[in-house]
Amino acid sequence: MRKFVIAFFALALTLGGVSATAYATNCYQDNSINKTGDWFATLGKKGLEKKRVLIERKHDRIAACIQKKQATNL
Repeated sequence: MRKFVIAFFALALTLGGVSATAYATNCYQDNSINKTGDWFATLGKKGLEKKRVLIERKHDRIAACIQKKQATNL
């Protein structure tokens, strides 16, 4: 039980740190979290449908990042 609790806290600290660094980067660069999400979103899709999904997701991420930066700069 003790090993499980230690592993849980180590995982929580690791994942908590990833989210802070993921959003501190440039809005136009993809990180590993975004790439993993894109992979799941395009799983089973081919051709134009896959490209459309990737473009929409990237557009949404950029828009959200810019909006978040504008809100914090006010």
